[in-house]
Amino acid sequence: DQYLINGKILQDGVSATINDKIELQYTNKLVITSKDISYNLPAILEFIAAHPFTEGTQPDGNKNFPISFDATNSSLFLTQNRKLLADTIHFDNKNDSNSITLTHGKGQIHTDITGSEFSLIGENLNSIFMDAVIPDAYIQGGDMSLAAQGTFTEFSTLVKIKDTNLKQFRAMHNILAFLDTIPALITFSLPEFDSNGLPISSLIVGFNYSKGIADFESLAIHSPEFDLAGNGWTNFREKTVNLDLNLITKAGANISQIPLAGFILAGDEKRPSITLKVSGDLTNPVVTNSMFREVTTMPFAILYRTLTLPVHLIKSMGSSDEEEKPQTIDTSEHSE
Repeated sequence: DQYLINGKILQDGVSATINDKIELQYTNKLVITSKDISYNLPAILEFIAAHPFTEGTQPDGNKNFPISFDATNSSLFLTQNRKLLADTIHFDNKNDSNSITLTHGKGQIHTDITGSEFSLIGENLNSIFMDAVIPDAYIQGGDMSLAAQGTFTEFSTLVKIKDTNLKQFRAMHNILAFLDTIPALITFSLPEFDSNGLPISSLIVGFNYSKGIADFESLAIHSPEFDLAGNGWTNFREKTVNLDLNLITKAGANISQIPLAGFILAGDEKRPSITLKVSGDLTNPVVTNSMFREVTTMPFAILYRTLTLPVHLIKSMGSSDEEEKPQTIDTSEHSE
């Protein structure tokens, strides 16, 4: 609400300090440095869209006015409870292209922007970074990698998280609370999730985003307790969700002891599987059981092609034999 600006107007430009946190030098190039600042990314993008740069060529041949920006101990504000933490942020532009590199710990996100289109690669992002991005969750350990491409209003994204432990995530809490009513189907109990969390070997999500809605092409969670495969959508503007999930337990079970319609036996090991519907409020969804229907999930190698992400973006994300195998469902035996 209040800005204190100290500086000098020189013959060839301006130098100034704003609130002791932002330094700028303005001559034939704008150089900005900052510390301890969180930048409102949606507001910045909205401002840029409303105030496009005037076409023209600078004396050095650069079509855009050259800008260099460096921030330390910073973050990019996304929503009221989502932000991208950053030890450093570096922005540079050249002709029609802009690049942004964000670092956090050993992790990095690099973004190239040309006109209204962008491509993004992120890797080695730790649980502290994930906690700030994913609200209402407590993530322990592991790392996240991601790739995205498109425009700022419509884009495709592929996210992969490995070797982590998930606690206090409301959607998963509600799923496990529902499963806890079917003791013959699972081998763990909800109190253990509340206190110890859910270990996850890998989580892969691929979605297309447009006008505030994420359309999930594939969602797969591999855990020592169960495998979860699903698809559906999330409306971030209305904060609603609608997902269909196949859950396959890792435990063998006697079918006659399972008092639930709508399960089948899945895979060569004949493990019990049920279909769950997750819907309603994004922050506290309702979980119900529905009659079985096969939910399609794509192997990693196919998913990124479906999302039209070029191979160089996902190369650092890697893959595994387990992720390459499509989930097979044997429906020859099922409950009535």
